Amino acid sequence: MRPSDDFCGLLGVPDYLHTSKQAPNQNFEAEERLYRRHKLNDRKIKTIINFRQMSVNRSSCCRSPADALINTQQGGEYSGFGVVSFSVGAVHGLRHEDLQEPANTECAATVFHEPERCNYSHTIVHGRMNEVNLSKSEDLPKIFRKLFRKQLWESIITEIPVERKDEPLEAGSWL
Repeated sequence: MRPSDDFCGLLGVPDYLHTSKQAPNQNFEAEERLYRRHKLNDRKIKTIINFRQMSVNRSSCCRSPADALINTQQGGEYSGFGVVSFSVGAVHGLRHEDLQEPANTECAATVFHEPERCNYSHTIVHGRMNEVNLSKSEDLPKIFRKLFRKQLWESIITEIPVERKDEPLEAGSWL
């Protein structure tokens, strides 16, 4: 068990999420789930999955998907939010090469464990273009975002709230 961090404790963040000087762990199993928080009133896949240094929580460092609803910056919980998950293997499987447009472009996605002081599970999903991670202000070309969302859709599970048949996530235009 990691030692607790008094600051994180004051925010009400559970001890098991405190980083407490523990180094990042870049070893990911393909089956590991990544939890992504999203607004319940916006259930379109294109707003949930954005590939702009997308913030997620590693399931191996959490006790439940509900940990993604803990506000580890200011304390408390995010209200009006739900959680979806997808596998690391699905992210690593996102790869496409287009020799036409944009010219000679290879796009992929990868995960990088980037713990925060009060959230050891914090991880970033990076879009990559021609072997370079994109910055938060950069985006993959539309053709790749559309393709990657369709591919990732197969792996998405609604964790919170438990999905009702009358309110599934909206695929929309994928863009």
